[in-house]
Amino acid sequence: MNRFILRPENRQQFIAFVNGLDLAEPTQFDWKPYKSKRSLDQNALMWVWLTHMAKHFSSKAGTFTQDDMHDLMRHKFLGYDERKIGNTELPPQLKSTTKQNVGEMHFYLSQIDMWAATCGCLLPRPEDSIYDQMCRESAA
Repeated sequence: MNRFILRPENRQQFIAFVNGLDLAEPTQFDWKPYKSKRSLDQNALMWVWLTHMAKHFSSKAGTFTQDDMHDLMRHKFLGYDERKIGNTELPPQLKSTTKQNVGEMHFYLSQIDMWAATCGCLLPRPEDSIYDQMCRESAA
């Protein structure tokens, strides 16, 4: 599958691409607004939170690592991907955050924040983070 992010500066390149297509077979285009991938700020905040949660829950019941918390949150809020390679079906794999866009990552972080709060674990929320900025914008 080809991926093309259309911007004013590459419009002619896109037109040339479309004009060069062999349309002997029908071709389908699916358009959607472009959204950038999760930010480094969001990813860093997620790991701060996972570390904070690991410490919080380790003090209550057993020992947990940030990776344990990462897997638990993906299990609770992202679910699993089904994969098949040839005729071999692989066991379901936890979905990753790496392909989430900024909005999807904000929603995921919101779910983690709410879940942790209901469990008595209040997560740090740096005021300069994109998460906090998006929370303020959605409340306005």
